[in-house]
Amino acid sequence: MWKGAFDSCPDDQLGFGVTYAHVGSRAQAFDQARGAPMRGSETVLEVNELAQITGWLQLQPSFQYVIAPGPRLQDTAVLGLRAIVTF
Repeated sequence: MWKGAFDSCPDDQLGFGVTYAHVGSRAQAFDQARGAPMRGSETVLEVNELAQITGWLQLQPSFQYVIAPGPRLQDTAVLGLRAIVTF
C-alpha cells in the first residue's frame, strides 16, 4: 500500500497486487480421471484505493483482471467496492 499517493488526499492508500496460482499435478490427474477440463494456472492483476471519505467512512474501489481463470473461461475484469464504517 502506498499512503498519500495523491497530494489532495494524504490519508488515502493506493495498492497494487499480482497473484499467481498453479494447479498441481495431482489435481490435474483428478480432473483427467473424471473427464473434466484440466485446470492449469491463473494470474490476477489488482489495483485498489482506500479512500478516507469522512472520519468514520472509508470506501475501497477495486479493479482486478483475471488471466486464464479456467479451461472454459476467458480472461475477465472484476470490479468491486467495499465500504468500511467505524463507530
